[in-house]
Amino acid sequence: MILAICKEWIKDHFEKRDKKPNIDGFIELVDLDDFPTGKLDVQIKTIKSGANKHPCSMKLFAYSRVTTSPLLLIAVDKDNRLAYWKHISSDMKEAVVKNPKQKSFTVKFDGLIDDSKSYIIRWLALCEQFQIRLLTGEREYR
Repeated sequence: MILAICKEWIKDHFEKRDKKPNIDGFIELVDLDDFPTGKLDVQIKTIKSGANKHPCSMKLFAYSRVTTSPLLLIAVDKDNRLAYWKHISSDMKEAVVKNPKQKSFTVKFDGLIDDSKSYIIRWLALCEQFQIRLLTGEREYR
């Protein structure tokens, strides 16, 4: 369970003690009548107290290029009861490969999962953009 996630608009589907590669589950966005409005794949990591960045594996980045849903990396700071998120996508500037043996790159989180619920609007927009990309065959986000 992610700390401040809004159960009214979000249905989470996570595996307990998951050791599978790539994702830990997915989030389904719904409206007030529980009709689906979007879906996001999710990888959850724990971060140190006060941190706002975390390594993202090149394998997770590669997964973002083949999945049929937007991919979120969610980081939980248990000590401060905070959860951050970052959309992992093919057009991330951070993911520039500097050498062929590079196994990860650093992600700085730009979203906070909090009581304002503004993250839900951003996640919905990601889902809409992703659907447009699938329909038009575009590779990059606008």
